[in-house]
Amino acid sequence: MQVNSDMKHNLIKLSVLTVALSCAVAALADPLDPLLTSVTVGAQSPDTINPGSNATYTVTVTRTNSGAMDIYFTTAGQPAGATASFSPNPLKFGIGLPNTKTATLTMSTTATTPQGSYTFSVTARDGGSFNTLTNTGTLDIGTDGKTSLSPQTLTLVDMEPDGSAKLSLKASASKPYILQATTSLSPSSWTTIATNTTDATGICVFMDLDAGNYSSRFYRTTVSN
Repeated sequence: MQVNSDMKHNLIKLSVLTVALSCAVAALADPLDPLLTSVTVGAQSPDTINPGSNATYTVTVTRTNSGAMDIYFTTAGQPAGATASFSPNPLKFGIGLPNTKTATLTMSTTATTPQGSYTFSVTARDGGSFNTLTNTGTLDIGTDGKTSLSPQTLTLVDMEPDGSAKLSLKASASKPYILQATTSLSPSSWTTIATNTTDATGICVFMDLDAGNYSSRFYRTTVSN
């Protein structure tokens, strides 16, 4: 009976020691165990783009504790023709500070991407624990945040005595525009020859100083992002 009692006593002490060691290990691990706590998507830059242009966003990720972790990004909800890329991806946290880091999201569009205002989601996933957090951003395609681009119309093309050409543009007010020219439409090779910004009424004037050097020249304008 004494032997059994001693064995029971030793088992109790062993159990207590095991619990104590487990608590000690947990106490040591907790400060290093990282936890993904937030992901935010900054404002679009530039604030509005045309189809075929790119927009960028700052994505901010915050964690607690000081262990290493890798954050992987994905998006959903962007319009047809728009593709997303992150730099870096994954976003790597080392051991220790800082507990907040940023990545750059680039949203690329094509000429056929529909104009409008779109809400998309950004998901950040902790590659170690597979915890995820999601937030949203907005992609605005179209001048001044409208759902369609304002018309751009060359209202006047005048040849000046010195051989230059003066062109007047009617478009959105207080916006920068580019004038491009080509000598052939098939094939076309557009060259930027001037930039200007429309006034409060949407009017601006371009000068093509080399127009007299060509027997014919074609012009087009586009918004400068």
